[in-house]
Amino acid sequence: MTPPPAYRLSGDLFKKDRPAVGGQAGGGVRKAVLPVLAFFIVFYFYAGISFVKKSAATYDETVHLSSGYSYLETGKYRMNIMDHPPLAEMLAAAPLKFLKLNSFVTHRYFQSRMPYNYGDLFLYQNNADAEKILNTSRYFLLLFWSPLFLVLFYLFGRFSGGKNAGFAAVLLFSVNPVFISNIPLVTTDIAPAFFYFSACLAGFLLSSGEKTGFRLLENRYALAAAGGAAAGLAMASKYSMFVLPPLFSALLIFDNFFSNKFKIKELVKIISVFLAVSLLALLVVYKGDMTLYSDALTETFRRLSGGRSSFIMGKHSVEGVWWYFPAAFALKSPLFLTALFLAGLFFMFREYRKFLWILAPFFFYFLSAMSSKVQIGVRHILPALPFVLLIAAYGIVKIYDKFRRKSLYLLAPFFLFSFFSVAKTHPFYLSYFSEAAGGAEKGWEYLTDSNIDWGQDLKSLSGYLREKGNPPVVLAYFGVANPAYYGLNYVPLGLVSNVPFEPSPADLCSSEKILLAVSVTNLQGTYYADKDTFSWLRTREPVYRAGYSIFLYDLTEDREGAETLDKLFKKSGLGGYAACADKRRKAAAR
Repeated sequence: MTPPPAYRLSGDLFKKDRPAVGGQAGGGVRKAVLPVLAFFIVFYFYAGISFVKKSAATYDETVHLSSGYSYLETGKYRMNIMDHPPLAEMLAAAPLKFLKLNSFVTHRYFQSRMPYNYGDLFLYQNNADAEKILNTSRYFLLLFWSPLFLVLFYLFGRFSGGKNAGFAAVLLFSVNPVFISNIPLVTTDIAPAFFYFSACLAGFLLSSGEKTGFRLLENRYALAAAGGAAAGLAMASKYSMFVLPPLFSALLIFDNFFSNKFKIKELVKIISVFLAVSLLALLVVYKGDMTLYSDALTETFRRLSGGRSSFIMGKHSVEGVWWYFPAAFALKSPLFLTALFLAGLFFMFREYRKFLWILAPFFFYFLSAMSSKVQIGVRHILPALPFVLLIAAYGIVKIYDKFRRKSLYLLAPFFLFSFFSVAKTHPFYLSYFSEAAGGAEKGWEYLTDSNIDWGQDLKSLSGYLREKGNPPVVLAYFGVANPAYYGLNYVPLGLVSNVPFEPSPADLCSSEKILLAVSVTNLQGTYYADKDTFSWLRTREPVYRAGYSIFLYDLTEDREGAETLDKLFKKSGLGGYAACADKRRKAAAR
């Protein structure tokens, strides 16, 4: 029986005389595609490096980095283990071993399990510069994960839709702002996304059973073991990945029910190998302590069931809304990608059995996320996003198959528009929003927290204020990056942080200006009891925007605004600062 085009994986795939059908590129197209791919891959790394250089520590990076380093130093999982598995944190901290840092494991912050205080101590009071510590890890993660994703996208695209699909998947990945900004960050979001994607590729190859030209990829037990290893490592990276072993097993059983590819006895063996290797990988990372894993998983369920404050399109919620992630995905994805994704879905659903291992994992994770009570960023659906790019890549292939070279005249302009849409946010890729939201400039009106504002733009704010002589600033910051490290001369007002920052000796009374800097998460009142704390600023134009996430206002000649600031000082128990601000306002009025 001749397999359908998407499964034609025989060894002659790369022969130059192979007909350009079924999503395969002709020789001329291949020669043109490779330089284009090379250009956008170079752009990807340039964008990632630029983003790292410009960004202060994001909200959870200090915790993940210090926890991972303490695990490597002590061999014990102590600090952050009830919130996050250790693998991603240890991987991020691994290059720091060469810096010979102080682990502070005898400090009371460590002994008392105060992760944010400990993280602040580790990053900002160590024997190496804070940015050197943080960015060493970030650059390592960028160089570690990016090539792996590039290879995985190409292989999954090629095996599911032909070489053109592989090329298209790589292209879409290289200009995707979510991956550009999240891969270098010290978080626990990227590792599970990679392993989830890897396990599904193993399942796809296992179910298709076609020749790939690679011997290991044709051995069903090797594929089961590879899928198991990926599943185990995914579970050791994120607690939500406990769903992967049952999902993988269920998809194998479901697919086999229709295809009868494996006899029942053989299917049981394959699933047994997969589950055994999954457990083994998890046991190795946890050093045999499965009680620790199960206790932490139980604690995670308990913590997440309580929900968390979130904001979307003017709506505040603690338990979430079902449409949060669909809206976040639509607003933070380039319009061209969204259109290609919808086209790819249409084509894949026409052959849904063939693409079971792409469609099912995507919808399973995406729909599961929609029911979550914790909705603070598109990063929470990162395990589903590789499938979005893969589906979109298939959309490109089908359009190309139908219109051949004419399709290039249709696709190329839209792709270039999409590329420039992403590039114009340089280097603030974390804050990217598509034209559907009015661009990154308007993103704060729709979403907050890690979608746009994770504390990363404190460095940009400090740079601007230094150029102005570093005047005192009233700081309503959302984040954990230390303002003192960046030399800010500030008075804290309404800071949202897990670290108790001490105010600098800012003299508001002698300042010529009344400056107020507000993170957009606080501007929308995301975590305030009074959601309208800073609503009066929404009708005022900032004199400067640090990236797209911190707005700086000059209230010197704004009598109403300065009076409102006075009231906020008094309400916050900062009457002394209110007196200074009032004195400055009256002086300006004269």
